Amino acid sequence: MSKSRIYQGDVPYQQGQNTKIVGLRILENVDRILNKNGYGHCPKFLRQWLTAEAICAWVIGEFDDDPNLARETDFKKWWAAIQPDAVLSQSTPKAICSSAANLTKFITKSLNKEVGIDCHYVSGFARDFDTGSVPDNSNHSWVCFDFDGGIQVPADTVSHGDPKATRRKWKGKHLGSVVLTLTRESWEAFLSYHWGVVTCEDGKWEKFPVDKKDAFSNLNKSEWANLQLPLPSYLQLLNKCHSSPFGLPR
Repeated sequence: MSKSRIYQGDVPYQQGQNTKIVGLRILENVDRILNKNGYGHCPKFLRQWLTAEAICAWVIGEFDDDPNLARETDFKKWWAAIQPDAVLSQSTPKAICSSAANLTKFITKSLNKEVGIDCHYVSGFARDFDTGSVPDNSNHSWVCFDFDGGIQVPADTVSHGDPKATRRKWKGKHLGSVVLTLTRESWEAFLSYHWGVVTCEDGKWEKFPVDKKDAFSNLNKSEWANLQLPLPSYLQLLNKCHSSPFGLPR
């Protein structure tokens, strides 16, 4: 992950703080920026979206990769290491996709009362961005935010990188094709390269490999794996078979 400062009002990492404290510090900066720009009474959705962006930006900006945890084969040790308290207890903040996603989820959930936003842990499969090849086993984790009005948008804070086919200026946002996607093209890029289901809800963990309908388009893994790349095959399929991704109008 990058150490670049990608969000105004960055909140420095402090060892030992819990998710609620981190969340409130991030939200304080979001509200400060909104007030500074004359949006003290902004729409609920805008505040939710900016809060989600700020949380993702904080995780991306403050945490480096953790190669040791990535190599951990003991499930109990891995499970303990990805819990928010363990992640936030580190003197040097490091994370892998699962710990970053879990941390993003719990920081967001800690602000549900203040902002009315929810977040889910998603695990599954990520294609190789350059070749489009599909892994045999589950290899990645990310999150899905639930916004006002039932709108769901994913965010991958430890992405394998933007695919070459869609590498461009995503409205100036870092990793804009995989973090809270804003355009049809970026939705397509995300959905074509990610397949996963919501897991680890209410203390229950799905067994791997996951093999049911994915969280965003109701495709099973074999259907997703057989998608023809490069794009735009995925959106064409969605147009024929399913409603708009994330509940947004086409």
